[in-house]
Amino acid sequence: MKKLGIIVGLFVVTVVSTFGQSIADQLKVAECSFRFFDGPTELKVIDQMVTMRSVEKLNGEIKTYGRAYHIEFSYIGDSVGLSGATIEFLDKNKRPIHSLYLEDEGRFMKVDTQGQRMNPKTRYVAISLEGIPLRVLDGVISIRIKK
Repeated sequence: MKKLGIIVGLFVVTVVSTFGQSIADQLKVAECSFRFFDGPTELKVIDQMVTMRSVEKLNGEIKTYGRAYHIEFSYIGDSVGLSGATIEFLDKNKRPIHSLYLEDEGRFMKVDTQGQRMNPKTRYVAISLEGIPLRVLDGVISIRIKK
């Protein structure tokens, strides 16, 4: 009977702790507070987080699946061109610590559909951190998208 009470108690705590949280808040791995720039222009970021997503790779005819961390953020403004861009991870002095090249759309996802949302100027972006040492992020203050 004591075990049943403990199980019910844990269930109630779990339900109460997730009540009222958005799906994104429940699934995020970590919060972050980077400043994002499109070239020299700072983006008006609404929200950002680090998430874990499933990824698929095609090597010849062999398809593999795994998981990778992503930086996801939403912002208000014009669309930022990500295909073929370089993402620079900058320290507090705006010096690049690390960079990655977005050679194809497998490294990022972008939602830019117009007219179907309450605010069509809101953009949603997820950039894969695959191949980046996560400790690098500890020294990052801002992220710049360079074309």
